[in-house]
Formats: sequence, C-alpha cells, structure tokens
Amino acid sequence: MAARFRQTFKRDIVIDLVCYRRNGHNESDVPMFTQPVMYTKIKSHPVLVDHYGKQLVGDEVLSKEDFEKRVRQYNDVVKKAHNEALSDGNFVKVHDAEKEGKKVVRVEGSKTTGLKEDVLTFIGERVTALPDSFKPHPKADGPLKKRRAAIESGTGIEWCLAEQMALGSIAQEGIHVRVTGQDVERGTFSQRHSAFTNVETGEKYIPLKHVSDKQATVHIANSSLSEFGVSGFETGYAVSNKNVFVMWEAQFGDFANGAQVIFDQFLCSGEAKWNQQSVLTVSLPHGYDGQGPEHSSARVERFLQSCDDDHSLPADFNINATGQELLDLTENRCSEINWQVCYPSTPANYYHMLRRQVTRDFRKPLIFLFAKSGVRDPNVSTLAEMGPNTAFNHTYVSHAAGPIEKMADEEIERVYFCSGQVERKLKAVLAQKNKEIKDDSKKLGRNVAFVRLEQIAPFPFEQVAQAMQRFEKVSSGKVEFSWLQEEPKNMGAWAFIRPRMREILTKVFKKTEGAARLSYAGRIHAASPAVGHESMHNKEEKAIFDTVFRELAN
Repeated sequence: MAARFRQTFKRDIVIDLVCYRRNGHNESDVPMFTQPVMYTKIKSHPVLVDHYGKQLVGDEVLSKEDFEKRVRQYNDVVKKAHNEALSDGNFVKVHDAEKEGKKVVRVEGSKTTGLKEDVLTFIGERVTALPDSFKPHPKADGPLKKRRAAIESGTGIEWCLAEQMALGSIAQEGIHVRVTGQDVERGTFSQRHSAFTNVETGEKYIPLKHVSDKQATVHIANSSLSEFGVSGFETGYAVSNKNVFVMWEAQFGDFANGAQVIFDQFLCSGEAKWNQQSVLTVSLPHGYDGQGPEHSSARVERFLQSCDDDHSLPADFNINATGQELLDLTENRCSEINWQVCYPSTPANYYHMLRRQVTRDFRKPLIFLFAKSGVRDPNVSTLAEMGPNTAFNHTYVSHAAGPIEKMADEEIERVYFCSGQVERKLKAVLAQKNKEIKDDSKKLGRNVAFVRLEQIAPFPFEQVAQAMQRFEKVSSGKVEFSWLQEEPKNMGAWAFIRPRMREILTKVFKKTEGAARLSYAGRIHAASPAVGHESMHNKEEKAIFDTVFRELAN
C-alpha cells in the first residue's frame, strides 16, 4: 500500500511498524523478568497466522476448514524438510575436530608465479604509459618516468611498480582486479600513483585499465567508508566471486583495528564456520619510524593469535626438501590454514606473493604488512627475480657486515631471525660504522647473520630449519639463535615464533631444553605500541642495535 501511494502521489510515506518478539530474545528467554506488563499483553495477543486466518474466514476468502487444512499442509512441508536435512550427509553438522583431525587437501605441482621476460616487459610498459595529450602533475610524472626506465633496463624495480606489474598480469590472465581503501589511488605515502589526474582537465587515467583489450576489469578507487564498512564490503565481495583479486588497504596498519569485528567474525573463521573460501588480501603499512603509537603498528600479534597454525612440527616435515617438493609442502600448509600472514621485504617477493593469491587451486585470505620505509629506492628488485621459474621466497639469509658471498659462515656466532625492515635499519647503521674500513676481514659485525621471514603463518618450518642447519654445521652447534623485532615484547610475532623455533631446535637438532633457548632482541613490554617522542624512539632503536651488535655497544 505504501509503495503504491508513493508511486501514485510522488510523496514520501512513513510506516509506523510495531514489532515484537513473542518469546523475547529466544525460545528459552524469560522476558517477564524485565517487561511483565508488556509480555502479559503479548502472551494474550493471538498468533499472527491465527489473526490473519480469522480475518480471511471473516471476509469469506477461505472457509475455516480450508484455512486449517493449509496450516496442516505447511507444517507437514516444514517437518519433511527438517527430517530430510537431518538425514542428509551434506547437511551442516557439528564435527569433532579433535577426533576427526584436520581435513587435508593435498596440493601437487604448485605453480611458480614468475613470467617470461617479454610478458613482464610488455606489462611494465603498459602500466607506465599515459596518453600523449595527458598532462600529469610533475611530481607524479617523475616517478612514472623512473619506472619506465627501470622496465627498459630490467633493474631498479621498486615496490609499487612490482605491485602494478603483478596486478596487470592478473588482469591480463582474465581475473578481475579490485583495490580499495582510504588512499589507494595515490598511496598513503605518495608511493603508488595507480591513478593520474590531468592538471589541465581534471580527467583521471588509470594505466592498469589499459594493459590490453583482452584484460579483465580493473577497479582501483579511494573509499569514503569507515574501515569497518569497506573491509566488510570487500570481504563479502571476495567470498561471492572466487575468480577475482580483491585487496583492501588501510591508510596505516594501525587503523585496521576499526575493522576488527569483520576480521574476527568473518574473515579468519568464515571457512571453518561456513566453508566459505575468501581471496581477500589485506594490506597494512607497518614499521617503527618514530611516528608515534597511532602510526607504527598493524598489530600483527592479533592476526597471528587468530591463526589455526599448529606449533608442532608437521607430520610431513622434510628438512631436505627443495624445489618443487618444497613448494608443494609450503603450499599444502597454506591450503590448511585459516589465513596467511606475510611480511614481504623486497619488490620481487611482493610481486610473487600477490600473484600467488590467484594462481592456486584454492583461495585463502592474506594479511600482509609492508614497511613504509621500503616502498622506494634503494629497496629494488630486477625483472629476472620475477622471471620464469621464480616464486615466493619464504626466507632470506644475509650477513650483517656485507654481501653474503664475501663473508664466511664459520665466523657467525649469532643468527637473528626477523621480519620486515628491522634488519635493513640495523645494517644501515652498521654500514656507517664500517664506512672507513676497506678491508672486509676487519669489518665490524662479521659475527652476526640475519634470516628474514617473509611468511610468518603458516610457519615455514623447512626453510627455517634449513637456515639453522646451515649455521649449526659450521659452528659445531655453538651458534646462538635469536628472534629480533621492532615491536614491544608482548606484541609482534615473538609469542607466535618462539614455540615453533623451539620445536625445531628440540625435535630436529635434538637440543636439550636448556640448550634450546631462543633469545629475544627488541623493545621491552609496553602498553602502547610505540612511544610518542622522537628522542625516546631513537633511544629504543639504539638499544636494539646494542643488543644485536653487543661488542659495539657504547
């Protein structure tokens, strides 16, 4: 009636609809405790179907016998459907996960994510091209020209160029690409430049939409919605269509806490609760650069705490696995977990991580952090690192004092496992101290090595064990292993990493409980993710450096 009124008279209409719950919150509720007067009236009020039936009989639309017959027919239909559902093997029942064990989907012949160089060059040229008559802002045009030069030389591929090439290749393969967030067109740090605006006409141009005539749709747009709103929409979008790449990026990783309800209720547990596979990728800027407690931490500990990744050594663990066998093992672990947590550190590895999301035969949510300090030169990669037979690297091993090929593993006394930018920052400080030392054999910090974890969950047991084995062999088991992080001790990945690395030390290397001690290097326990004053930040940074390079502390 309201719709007909509005359609006929072109005027708004307000419906004053009074609703109630006959049984309160649920069938076992006792609303009479708090609303005795109201629920005395509700209890005496006829049931809707009876009220409606009485009116139909009174208006002689149905006889009383016809009405009662239809009620019985409906009840029979409902009972029959209920009984069929209970006897149907596909009907959702409660499973005893402890007794039945985790469902394992075996992955074989996992695909590498590298592409031929001519394909990479073609995509790179397209995502760095603008129409001849287009006039971009000079400060946006400079980075674009630099990216074009990097494609031509095959070197100097920075973070967002690697991202554009990954997204361009995904679209070229017929998969719809969607990227949203508060500031994704330009990028929070003016680093992405996925959309250009003509300074003379105001026209917007997105190169990713013009890779080729055969590509799938690309949608990159800033969102005015709250973190809760946009992450909820993108979560639903990613569930409803598997042949799509969907990425939501927070302006700062810290702001993801506004989407915590979506993460907890839907993204991390949707597959376990409803068998809903999601391809949503969540991009979170992270890193301690002295910007204070609201612009430093994506709270990786929260995402890791929600992982169903077992800390025990996997039954199919194989420390000697390499090549395709190792790739299949790690992809199997990804297929079994509820979501992945990664912290890629190089443009090439970022490229592989994004492409990996849609080249698999399964779909899985991805939470990844990226260092704000790593989105520009000198953190660059080459086209060769994205070429044929290349794939996502779970770990990188490096020596603190210089190129790994010039350093001797035998000199290493301490190995620091870490993620993100902390290794790069410590090396930069050490490089300054070594600047005047020309003789490599006299470089400071020669006894320290780093192992960077690019994927934290599912935990890369084989890759971590292989890195440990490398230094265990040459040190006769005397090398000290530590976990290094920027975050306070009660945050970051420490609580997740510690039992898994101890599992390797005790089960693989047969260390006693005392000898399997894994030391910690990083900030102390804190209530706030970061301090709010630059001098305090610098003091904390120096304390971390002095812990890692203890011989140089002053």
